[in-house]
Amino acid sequence: MMALANTEHMHIRDLRGQDILRLVKFCLVGLSGVFVSVGTLWLLTDVAGLFYVMSAILSHVLSVTNNFAWNQIWTFRDRSRGIRFSVIVIRWFKFLLTTGIAAGLFLGILTLLTEVFGLYYIVSALCAIAIATPVNFLTSNFWVWKHSEKLGQNDIAKEP
Repeated sequence: MMALANTEHMHIRDLRGQDILRLVKFCLVGLSGVFVSVGTLWLLTDVAGLFYVMSAILSHVLSVTNNFAWNQIWTFRDRSRGIRFSVIVIRWFKFLLTTGIAAGLFLGILTLLTEVFGLYYIVSALCAIAIATPVNFLTSNFWVWKHSEKLGQNDIAKEP
């Protein structure tokens, strides 16, 4: 009973060695998302002529799709084996919600740094991504890809 209570209230201090490796994977996936996001942002703004904030919203959606797929397949693979499609869909909606919150943070920082401090919008976008990354990792690790009650860490460790 005590172990169950402890897993329900995880905090930043609960990160373990395996979570550090997961953070590295998450950041590598995020790096691929940065290229998708910034590349799309540049294409939509400088080539297609969209306003940079609209371009940022569209590039964020594309980047989130990329990141969810790679996190599901690679970063959180140990928490993804043998799950039903409905669980993946629920995770997708949780990921959209958490990245939506992070997107608000991203857009706020992007706009502040670009409009108020006069930074080039690409530099502002990179700064905003760096600030939003910890929010995304913590919510992904402890909520989106949280171990299910039916398939806990001990059950996963026993799998071949």
